[in-house]
Amino acid sequence: MPSFSRLPCVVSASNVSGFASSVSVTIIVVNIISDTIFFTGLGSRMGDIVYDLSSGRLLIATLLMLIFGIFLSAGMPTLVIYFVMVFTFQPVLAGEFDIPVAATHFVAFYMGALNQLIMPVAASVLVAAGIAGVRYWDAGMEGMKIILPPVL
Repeated sequence: MPSFSRLPCVVSASNVSGFASSVSVTIIVVNIISDTIFFTGLGSRMGDIVYDLSSGRLLIATLLMLIFGIFLSAGMPTLVIYFVMVFTFQPVLAGEFDIPVAATHFVAFYMGALNQLIMPVAASVLVAAGIAGVRYWDAGMEGMKIILPPVL
């Protein structure tokens, strides 16, 4: 009968709990920031702010939306990010820039999907780094190298 040692199980449980706590702290801090943006009403005015800062230029507005979208919806699931982006930026894209509504929804979904990979939050990179046993920032920088060409 094979002997069963509890030591590897205890070590694995310890590693998992350490990883889970670092993920939890990151997501909590980011959600505090995003909740502050929503509860102060800044999220509902963000589209107008982007339009004013871009002076009506679509390329600059899109880049600003991507940057603001990263901070506005950091640490949230993709579906929630999609709704945040639609409610925040879709009226400006469809209203001020006359972009078809279907295209604005695609942009919102794309930004939501990218938010899972863009540093500093990059929840999916955080999980992948823990599974692979590599440093989070190293994995995040490699991920950024992969996703930056389609963004630009």
